Amino acid sequence: MTPPEKRVAQWLKELHVPCKKQEIVYPYIADFLCKNRLLIIEIDGKQHYTDEGIRKDAIRTNHFEQAGFSVIRFANERVTKELLWNEIIKYKIVNRLVVLKRIWYAKVLSKYWKRNTVGQTRRSLINTT
Repeated sequence: MTPPEKRVAQWLKELHVPCKKQEIVYPYIADFLCKNRLLIIEIDGKQHYTDEGIRKDAIRTNHFEQAGFSVIRFANERVTKELLWNEIIKYKIVNRLVVLKRIWYAKVLSKYWKRNTVGQTRRSLINTT
């Protein structure tokens, strides 16, 4: 792991965010995989900002998203040098986790509501006849 990745790993630990480091999402390796929230966090070095790097990252991100993950990317420089950016990065990670949790709850509640609404309709039709 690079020093910026180690720093983000420490933040995730402090925030009590269960993530695996350097986890395989075939055929790629995600820097951080928060499987229970379907989140991948990528820490990008300078090679990611070349034309070739940008193209490869787009393919990689698309692969992760097709597998059902949300992806956040941060530049090494932002993680290591700028104190204000450290707080912004932490906020963005927590914010994304909250949004993903709400989406998950909304899906669960939606399924529950549909099941119970259909059941209620059936029962009311049975009781009225």
